[in-house]
Amino acid sequence: MFASTRFVRRLTATLCATTLALGLAACGGEDPNAKKEPKVDPNAPVEVEFDIPQNFVEQDVYEPLTPLFDDWSARSFKLQGVENGEHEIIWVMSYVLPYDTDSMDADQLYALVDGYIRKVDNLNESGVIYPSLSNGRAGYHRYIVVPGPSGEDNIRYDSDYFFDGNKLVQIGCQKKSQDAAVLEGCNVILDTLKF
Repeated sequence: MFASTRFVRRLTATLCATTLALGLAACGGEDPNAKKEPKVDPNAPVEVEFDIPQNFVEQDVYEPLTPLFDDWSARSFKLQGVENGEHEIIWVMSYVLPYDTDSMDADQLYALVDGYIRKVDNLNESGVIYPSLSNGRAGYHRYIVVPGPSGEDNIRYDSDYFFDGNKLVQIGCQKKSQDAAVLEGCNVILDTLKF
């Protein structure tokens, strides 16, 4: 008899908990066991996650030569152990766009990327924009050459652009003499990018 009383109590407790959870869900209440998604601020750059490539160290400060928009955040990584490592950089920029891209088609997104490339004074006019892929997310890629900030050598980099609503994530792979190492590092970020 003791075992059956314990069974009835457990069954009653389980039924009450289930009824409460279903009742809360039906009334618009929150299920206390449900996982909560983090709230994304539509007016802030999106948080970007990725693996940091080997032989690259994060820089304390990164200021882009020509930010594409006013509202941005950035992280950058320079290649260690090489002469002129400050020119071998991978940077990840997150922007808030003044428009929503979710309803745009491929041609409209292509036109946006083309406009971004013109904004940075790209010297490589013969290059083409082509599809890019990052951890399953479709985007656009372009090789870019821009004048150095004080008239020194040109800066060259591969740039990938990924859209999500009013957010843009741009990955830049800047190289001077260590092309293979920088591209390998960039692939690590592109393969693990989440936002």
